[in-house]
Amino acid sequence: LLLAGAVAYYALLSIVPLLILTVIWLSHVIDQRELLATIGRYLEWLVPSQSAAVAGHARQLGGLMWQLQRERLLTAAFVATPSASPDQMLQQQKVVDSTVAEVRGALGDDAPDELSAALTRIGSLGELRQNAARRGVALDSVARTYNAVVDAVIDALRLVPQLTSDAEGARELTALDALLRANEENSLRAMALIVTAVSPEAGRSILDDATQQAPIFIDRFVKQGDDGDDSERAALVVRVEQSDAGR
Repeated sequence: LLLAGAVAYYALLSIVPLLILTVIWLSHVIDQRELLATIGRYLEWLVPSQSAAVAGHARQLGGLMWQLQRERLLTAAFVATPSASPDQMLQQQKVVDSTVAEVRGALGDDAPDELSAALTRIGSLGELRQNAARRGVALDSVARTYNAVVDAVIDALRLVPQLTSDAEGARELTALDALLRANEENSLRAMALIVTAVSPEAGRSILDDATQQAPIFIDRFVKQGDDGDDSERAALVVRVEQSDAGR
C-alpha cells in the first residue's frame, strides 16, 4: 500500500510539469504572427473613417497583449515547477518591457491618457515578478493579476462605446473589442489548467469563469456581422476558436 501510494505521488509530481509544458506548447499553436495577422486582416475590413485611428492603436497593442499572455504562462510554469530554470521567464519579462517601450514610441506624445495609464500599469507587475522569482506567489494570483493588466489595455482602447457618427466603424470596433476579449479569455483558460494542476479549487474557479466568458465574446463578435461578408468572417473566427487548436 505504501509502495502504491509512493508511485501515485511521484506520478502526480511528473504530471504537473508535463501539463505545463503541454499548455506552453499549445500557446504556440496560434502564435503571435497569426494573432496579429488576424487582427490586421480584421482592421483592413474597417471602412475609412475617424475610427481608423482607434483601430490603429489596437493593432499596435495586439502584440503587447500576446507577449503579456506568454509571460503569464512562463511565470506560472516556473512557479509551479521547483526544478525549472527562470531563464525563459526572465527573458520574456525583458521582451514585454521592450514591447512596452516600442508601443510608447509608436503612440508618441499624443497618446490618449487611457493608453498611457494602461502602459504604466504594466510597470505594476514588478512586485509580482520579484515574488515569482522567489516562487513566493500563488498561481491564481499570477493568473488574475495578468488578466487585470490585459483587460486594462483592452479597456484603454475604448473600442466600445465610441461616440462617432460612423455607425459602420463603430460596429466594426465593437466586434474588434469582442475579438480581443475572447482571445484573452481563451488564453486565461490555458493558464487555468496549470493552476488547476497545482490547486484544483482555485484553478477550477478561473477555468469556469473563462469558459463562461469566452463564448459570450465570440457570440458578440458574430452578432456584429450583420451582412453576408461579415457573417462569413465571423464564422471563420468561430471555427478557429472552436477548433482543436483553439480549444
